[in-house]
Amino acid sequence: MSTHWQQFMTRQGAALNPSGCAEFFTNCPFPDLESPLLIDLQHYSTLELSGPDCIKFLQGQITQDAQKLATNDGFFTDHCNPKGRILASFFALGVAENRIRLLLPSNNAEHLAQHLNKYLVFSKATLSIEPQLVSLAVTGARASQHLAAVGLKPPSSVGSVCSTGDTSIFRYSEQCFVITSTESDALELWPALAKNHTAAGARTWRTLALQQGVLWVDADRRERYTPHQINHQFIDAINFRKGCYTGQEVVARMHYKATLKSHCYLFTLASDVAPKVFSPLMAGDQKAGEILQIEAISADQWLIFAEVRDTLLNEPLHIDGIATENLHQVALPYAINK
Repeated sequence: MSTHWQQFMTRQGAALNPSGCAEFFTNCPFPDLESPLLIDLQHYSTLELSGPDCIKFLQGQITQDAQKLATNDGFFTDHCNPKGRILASFFALGVAENRIRLLLPSNNAEHLAQHLNKYLVFSKATLSIEPQLVSLAVTGARASQHLAAVGLKPPSSVGSVCSTGDTSIFRYSEQCFVITSTESDALELWPALAKNHTAAGARTWRTLALQQGVLWVDADRRERYTPHQINHQFIDAINFRKGCYTGQEVVARMHYKATLKSHCYLFTLASDVAPKVFSPLMAGDQKAGEILQIEAISADQWLIFAEVRDTLLNEPLHIDGIATENLHQVALPYAINK
């Protein structure tokens, strides 16, 4: 994490959280993708995979189809262990021929790099962490026009990547673009984009992800969940038609043969007491599920993403030690196909 970039963020009005990442606490308490936001993603790191075997290598490591990266596409995907549990979630971006960027939470970047490099010795490819790269997210109904106005070339279709030099732009959704560039380029882009977008930081990005029903597996969640446990089959993070990859047998068996008894759901909670990640959700004296991620919306409002047993979802749920009469389920943007 660049000290220079941190200093620049503080001059833009950010406060640094305990991890050293920018937060704009007065902005966007409950954001949405239609809001014009400029989000600092310095809590993410970029790994670069390059060489003639980079796609072939990655194809055997991830749940999505790496062949798409050859046509300058991008996607959200998982890397699993042999038991099908997720080691890391990340964006994979095809930025040039024989060149792929992996964007993921910084607290998991070193572990993923070390893990993948153990197997790269057999391939004509190299993998490295690129600390000189900075990532930003730009959202809003007119985000594409605003990017073009500052001289960038935003992709026209969702899932596409446009790259010029060291700058890549990934269209993650209709109204969300992720830019990765050198710090020097980002220092020029930020003030230009800030004219039409509200500055935001890590908390806003995490809140937006939860609103979309997307849980990123970082260092705190590594090897705790299979993709199906956290709804990744519903967000196009898995390609069930591709060939073999680490953990594929387990992932495929859960998809085609298993009957899932729980899924992840989104809730809001009004409480003066902060709930804790990995706390159980209870239905009476019976464990109904587990809280996987929490984001503060305000001093006493919380957004909760939790795995819940389907048969207990409509029962009165509570968290030990917290009055939860104001715990309400929120609709996800995708259907839960049980």
